[in-house]
Amino acid sequence: LCVIDEFAADLDIFSRKRFFDYLDRECNERGASVVYCTHIFDQADAWASHVAFMQLNKVLSPVHCLATYEPYQEILARTGADRAMCPMYQLVLEELERQYRNQSDLFEEDNKCL
Repeated sequence: LCVIDEFAADLDIFSRKRFFDYLDRECNERGASVVYCTHIFDQADAWASHVAFMQLNKVLSPVHCLATYEPYQEILARTGADRAMCPMYQLVLEELERQYRNQSDLFEEDNKCL
């Protein structure tokens, strides 16, 4: 298990791709897992197999397998104007909005943040 917090944030796109390719190889060869915390989602859809969310109450959500996680699969199925160009980003955005709507008064009925 390797925990990385924003390690790749300042890497250029080529270095970041090579870094993720390296992690993927290491995980496959060694049967390892990597917990990767980030706000940069451009490689996450291709690389991640599971996701967990830090809740607003600072409790970690259950770990979800992306291949069977219904909210993620629903985002992947969107087409046309509703298609998500970065599904992982959309998943995190919708999860945060859901948490804020349920636990605070920061969102109005039209889903705009105050």
